[in-house]
Amino acid sequence: MKSNSYGDAPTGRGRLRRVSCRAACRATYCAACCATCCAACRAACLVLTITLFAPGFARAAALPSPLRGNNYVVVGNEPVLYLYPPLAMDSTVVTLWPAHYDAAAVENDFARMQALGYNGLRTFVAPNPPPPGGALRIDPIYLDNLVDFLRRARAHGLFVILAGGLVPPSYYDLVDEVRRPASPIYDPTYMAAKIEFPAGSGLIHTISKTLLAGGDNIIFIHKGLHYAEARYLLDVLDGISQRDPSLFADHAFALEPLNEPYLTSDQPPFSIRQGRLTITLGQKRTYNMDPADPANNRQQLADDMVLYWLERIGSPIKAAYPGLTLIASTFTPYSGGRSAVTGFCDANGGGYTGVIDYPYLPDKHQPLRIAALNESPWVDAISIHDSPLAIVEPVYHFDIDMMSAELDRLTLDKPLIMGEFWAYASFFPTIEEAAAALIAHQAHSVDYGFSGWMLWTWNWAQWNAQSAGGALATAMSPRFRPDPASGRDIRLLRPADGDAWRTGQTAEIEWMSNVATAGTGLKFELWRGGAKAADLGSDASAGGYGICQARVPSLPPGDYQLRAISLTDPNLSDATGETLAIVTSNAVSNWQAYP
Repeated sequence: MKSNSYGDAPTGRGRLRRVSCRAACRATYCAACCATCCAACRAACLVLTITLFAPGFARAAALPSPLRGNNYVVVGNEPVLYLYPPLAMDSTVVTLWPAHYDAAAVENDFARMQALGYNGLRTFVAPNPPPPGGALRIDPIYLDNLVDFLRRARAHGLFVILAGGLVPPSYYDLVDEVRRPASPIYDPTYMAAKIEFPAGSGLIHTISKTLLAGGDNIIFIHKGLHYAEARYLLDVLDGISQRDPSLFADHAFALEPLNEPYLTSDQPPFSIRQGRLTITLGQKRTYNMDPADPANNRQQLADDMVLYWLERIGSPIKAAYPGLTLIASTFTPYSGGRSAVTGFCDANGGGYTGVIDYPYLPDKHQPLRIAALNESPWVDAISIHDSPLAIVEPVYHFDIDMMSAELDRLTLDKPLIMGEFWAYASFFPTIEEAAAALIAHQAHSVDYGFSGWMLWTWNWAQWNAQSAGGALATAMSPRFRPDPASGRDIRLLRPADGDAWRTGQTAEIEWMSNVATAGTGLKFELWRGGAKAADLGSDASAGGYGICQARVPSLPPGDYQLRAISLTDPNLSDATGETLAIVTSNAVSNWQAYP
């Protein structure tokens, strides 16, 4: 028997447990009705216990494959509320905040994404503070905007990944709902039911409520935080369901409970580097905390903490919304300056082992182990955030990056996507270098089983999809590169094979160019029988996408081929098949035909 509920009552595998809602409702909370149960009753039930399916009851993973899109982020100079005192930052995510949400801009951006062939996007659930003077935890206008955002995405064929954030301050009081009496100070004996520190260690670890949402180890082992985080995410999902349940029925979105969670080597329990630690994570276990332990108990503890957290967050969400896809995100050890999963056992406690000076490094933040994410029955898909930045070595090597995350020897039974990948201007001075690196990164990742990619970002930071007239939006788009493993240079979109042009009239040529390899300009030629028949001029665009007008010259009727050739490198070209028909017209043409 395993404890799978907030009430810590045992549930048998494959068995459901029914519990009573509060007296005002007199209903029952069960798997059959939880999705339609009123929000007030569900909140009351969550305090008591949660109805659970057996682990692994619903491996939804309703993700488009391949999934190709962009991170959509609007930032503003707003207070970061989980800091105390709140600090105004220039990178607060305000995409859906009532004062910042721009439905017209969203509509235009989504239409552009659809035109480029993208089928997905990722954004953050980062609620603004609710209106003062009430009992609301999330501003209802924020939820209205979220539903509008999801509807517009669905209308443009875009699947949305909603990435959760740190617990909003309006939920801090819920941390005490499962512990009495309330206290602003939390000691380690409550974090995971029981922690027995080594005798004589002298460790005393407390943390104030204002810091409970911080990105450290307490997130994974504090039951009160688990409760508050699950309640926050369920309130977001309830808000969507109450406004438009068809978004669930259509599998229009997935949920990533927390963006890039991590473990920290210089905080308990990993700051303990001697003796044995006994901790209860659902069940009581003892770990050897000596970094020289050949069994690497320190890494096992990290994995067990992650699995415990995923169960505590995933089980109530899956009970309420069994068809919802849950995604767990992490980054590679390489991204933090490590060449392997260290288990916090290297000499500096899991810190930086790289060769270059990089912001935020040395870094003692440890990513979640992908093997542990794959093991969790509450995770439907895994998202890795990664980029072609040379950190561990002077020159970036994709294979070494993937080896650091053990992907060279893991067999995953869940979809693997790249939820963020980027090319910062500090590493790639030109847009051409950035595009080339990102295309190679995406193409190489196919060999490791990736089936989804979300560029960081569509509309913020350098380089983004809109930089240089939209060069990255074009270069990374499925319309330009239908095969993500391809490094395409030039693509003619129009005319298509079998189209007909009439002499003397104006025809449109739609084209794309990878500015990293083929440059920003193309010339166009008509060919027949292996020989050039006419020049049609040239066109250029900083973003590598254009629609130009060409007057069809007077040529003998028949089938021709249109060629698009790079002005930078004549060896790079694309062409239609030899089925572009030229038909006669009485119109006069000034074009010169080749003999």
